[in-house]
Amino acid sequence: MTLAATCHCGNVRITVPGPPEFLNECLCTVCYKLGGVWAYYKTDQVTIESPYRGFPRTFAPTSNAPTWLSAGVRTVGA
Repeated sequence: MTLAATCHCGNVRITVPGPPEFLNECLCTVCYKLGGVWAYYKTDQVTIESPYRGFPRTFAPTSNAPTWLSAGVRTVGA
């Protein structure tokens, strides 16, 4: 079962192969206010589609919504 999610504005789409094995409820001030819960996947299991070129950020440029955190993530569609 493939799962997909988007940032608040819909410009960044993240697809993963299924439910995560582990979730982390982050308690930093940003995630706490937004109800942030992080899922963990191997880099090759995640597809990130974005219209933005070279998008190695953890926040979507338009909505500024937190989207991911990874050192080796690559986007498609840029």
